[in-house]
Amino acid sequence: MGKLSVLTVYITSTYCGYESHVLQEGHKEGTFTDLYSGYRAEQKVFAVNIGDIERRLRKVKDRETDARRFAEAAAKYTDATVLSRDMITDLIERIVAHQAEGTQCSNRRQTKDFYFRFIGKFPNDFFNGLVSQ
Repeated sequence: MGKLSVLTVYITSTYCGYESHVLQEGHKEGTFTDLYSGYRAEQKVFAVNIGDIERRLRKVKDRETDARRFAEAAAKYTDATVLSRDMITDLIERIVAHQAEGTQCSNRRQTKDFYFRFIGKFPNDFFNGLVSQ
């Protein structure tokens, strides 16, 4: 049984005990009702927060799995000295080449986006000095 379920059982039994005490002693019932209403409102907020945290945790675990899969694929090429077709197809999902800017060859620049398998797009500045423009 989860902690939230245990707490619900506890609150329910407390309410039943309080209710019988109110009837025997003639106390004002509104106090507990107000407290219980506050508890229910908090419980709804917690349920939403728990769902959000679980979704974020799944995303983190998925990214961790993807990073591990990429590392396993890249491990085959740690001693590579030449870029091979197999290396490219194993590691790179796609390369997007954008429209070139500039009119003369000396100042003409073209941006490329590299999307790797499992891990997605790397920032363009990561490749400065590694890939010629």
